[in-house]
Amino acid sequence: MVANSPTPLRPPGSVWRRYLPLVAIVVAVGIVAVVVSSGGDDDGGNATDTTAADGIELPITYAQAVDDGTVDDYDWGPNCDTDAGDIAMYDLTTPPCVPAFTGDNGGATHRGVTAETIKIAYYEPKPDPQTDALLQISGAYD
Repeated sequence: MVANSPTPLRPPGSVWRRYLPLVAIVVAVGIVAVVVSSGGDDDGGNATDTTAADGIELPITYAQAVDDGTVDDYDWGPNCDTDAGDIAMYDLTTPPCVPAFTGDNGGATHRGVTAETIKIAYYEPKPDPQTDALLQISGAYD
């Protein structure tokens, strides 16, 4: 052996030894993905379950009624867009249609609620001249 030749600190490992931690991480992530995607539904993954977690009976949506084939069994009301299955309004986040409510709503359950009406308040802030001027300059004033 030559005195000036460097000796390796450790011999080079095999490819398997080098990539074993990466393979272990990929396998662990795969197992977690399978467990998470399997859900945990005790009811077999019934998509039309209309009971909330606290036991409240939720109304059926238009899409669920289409899946069940029971669309004609419900009165969807005048505001339902039956082509799209949601409330007929121009918005990107329209809620789904549910059957029109019939029955007793409980009467005066809160301030502004009676057996016949529900008062909805909408807060409209007082105009601010500085903000209005800035919005006009930017072209965003409506």
